[in-house]
Amino acid sequence: MTRAGWVIKTGIFYRLSDHLFALWLGLALPVLEGIFQVDPVQGEIRFREGVEQWLKGLEQGGAEPPARRIETLLKAWRNERVEVGGRTTLLPALDGLRVVSGPLGRPAAAGVRSGRGKGRGWLVIPWSGVLTEESVCDLVGALQAADFREERVIVAGVVSVPWSGRLILQEAGVRIWSLQDLNTLFTLYGLSHLRFSDLVKVPVPSAWPTDLFDASDHPVSRHGGE
Repeated sequence: MTRAGWVIKTGIFYRLSDHLFALWLGLALPVLEGIFQVDPVQGEIRFREGVEQWLKGLEQGGAEPPARRIETLLKAWRNERVEVGGRTTLLPALDGLRVVSGPLGRPAAAGVRSGRGKGRGWLVIPWSGVLTEESVCDLVGALQAADFREERVIVAGVVSVPWSGRLILQEAGVRIWSLQDLNTLFTLYGLSHLRFSDLVKVPVPSAWPTDLFDASDHPVSRHGGE
C-alpha cells in the first residue's frame, strides 16, 4: 500500500493519503464488520451515531482558539519522531502546557520537556497566511527584545514565507511549520484539522505584553538541539 501511494510513512507513523477512505475505515468498516451483519437496522443507527459524534467533534474543535487547539496537540506528544516540513523532528513529552501571551501579543502554546531541568521549553505560535519579511523582523525583534530564550520556537500555520524571511528565522533559531505540516500532525494524533479561517481570527495587538513569561518558570535556550 505504501508503494501504491495509499499509505504515507511519516516518521514512526503511517497515514492514509485519501481522507475520505480514512473516514470510511474509521466510521463505516467497524459497523459493517460488526453489528450490521447481525442487525442491519442497529448497524445503521450505530453508523449514524458515529457520524454525528464525528461532526460534533469537528464543531467543538473549530470553536476553540488556534493556540488552545495546538496545546491539545502538544499534550498528545510522547517523544515520537515524525517528519515535519521535510525533516525528522522529535516531538517531546511536555510538562506545564498552557496558552501564554506570545510575541506581538499572539496567543501561543508553551510547555517544558518532561524529565529535563530549566532551559528546555517549547513555544508554538499560530500564524495565519503569509509571513512577510517585515513580519519576520517584527517577530524576531520582539523575541530578542524580551530576551525570550526557548529551546524551540515554532511559527505554525504559515502559508508562505520569502527566502529572506526564512534565513532571518533560521539565524534566530525559529522554525516554520506550514498549515499543511500542522494539519498532518493533527491527523497523526487523531485530531481535527485547523482551518485557515480559524487562524485569521487570531488578534494581533501592537504592544508587547508584560505577562509573556515568568523568568522563574521556563528560562530556556532558543538555539538548543532536539
